[in-house]
Amino acid sequence: MALGDLLGYLTMLTLVAMVGRMGDQALYVRSLFLPLGMVFSAINAALAVSAQVACSLSKGREKPDDVFPLTVSMTKVWVVLGASLTVVLSLGAPGFAHLFDVSDTARAEFV
Repeated sequence: MALGDLLGYLTMLTLVAMVGRMGDQALYVRSLFLPLGMVFSAINAALAVSAQVACSLSKGREKPDDVFPLTVSMTKVWVVLGASLTVVLSLGAPGFAHLFDVSDTARAEFV
């Protein structure tokens, strides 16, 4: 999980570094998407910590056979939450564009 977290943070860092080389319009759209990306990072971190605690409890109770099914179930939760959030954000994009006061020139790219 540490490798996955590291990869996620390095991806965000790379994207932030790329923002400096973008044009004004791309920079504007990227700045709108960055907070949405942080929502996915927050869900990832919450489920990673929860899975680590649950696995530690299982090992501490000397039930190491419970670790793999627990990890699989937490992965299923992550997939369902990630997919649900993706659908909600995709369908809600016009509303978010209005909420974030996206300019008319960037609205098509944002939505």
